[in-house]
Amino acid sequence: GHRMDVVEGNSLLLDIHPWRAIRHLLDFCIYLEVEENIQIQRLLKRHIKGGKSRAQAMDKVKITDLPNAALIERDRHRADVVYRPPGNFS
Repeated sequence: GHRMDVVEGNSLLLDIHPWRAIRHLLDFCIYLEVEENIQIQRLLKRHIKGGKSRAQAMDKVKITDLPNAALIERDRHRADVVYRPPGNFS
């Protein structure tokens, strides 16, 4: 028997403290590349579902989510595979 653990996390590939120590613990990493407009749609939907108004949700996306996404994208080269799904799978 083999054991496989699947973990998900936006920060797992970051090359900054304390995150950089995690990469060597992972045998295989996939970075899922999603178009920004799809990211925005999904984030807005999640924040609105969580109780924010559309304006509050958009502020959260602009102020927090998109800057974090850009930071994470910067270190995507640390993944074994960068996967860009075909088409819009939102």
